[in-house]
Amino acid sequence: EAGMNRFIWHMRYPDARLVPGDKLLEDKVGGPLAPPGTYQVRLAVNGEVQTQTFALVKAPRVTASQADFEAQFQFLIAIRDKLSVLHDSINKLRSIRQQVDEWVQRATGHAAAEAVARAAGALQEKLSAIEGEVIQVRYKGARDRLDLPVKLNAKLAELTSVVAAADFAPPQQTYDVFHEISGKIDLQLQRLDVVIDQDVTGFEHLLRELQIPAI
Repeated sequence: EAGMNRFIWHMRYPDARLVPGDKLLEDKVGGPLAPPGTYQVRLAVNGEVQTQTFALVKAPRVTASQADFEAQFQFLIAIRDKLSVLHDSINKLRSIRQQVDEWVQRATGHAAAEAVARAAGALQEKLSAIEGEVIQVRYKGARDRLDLPVKLNAKLAELTSVVAAADFAPPQQTYDVFHEISGKIDLQLQRLDVVIDQDVTGFEHLLRELQIPAI
């Protein structure tokens, strides 16, 4: 708008993408702090662009080198991106589950309703098994932290707090944990791909064969 304007940058890169309603991680997906370096602010108004450079500098008491800051930042970005991929897949899985439920409802009263419900049940069981490995579906509030097991997305998110705890290069142990968790995540995402390619496709073929009305 015309006149004085102010924009406050919290010096963080964008957050990881979320799973709607996941209260366990709603405050644990923040993007990493920008490392020390030279940056640029750009203002565009009515086709005219003005730029100005500025620097982020480390506190004088911090002994970490620029290479340490860069290693920490790149690792935090890798964790954030892996978490976003996982959450995107969880959202996709839940969308499929919702659509399958909707088709079961549409089939109500149809001669093939039982066949649709049976196929949907088998598909939902496979999707739920994958979902239960990657996200805690029973978490309702803080008290559940003591009773429910931690799932893969929470384990990955918690690694962020360890890596970002102070200004230092990430220790090797954090990389080892990341690779271990990522391997388990990849296994579940591969399982999801198989279910989509085979079971979801088969369910779609069944709906077409039975001529279940869309409305």
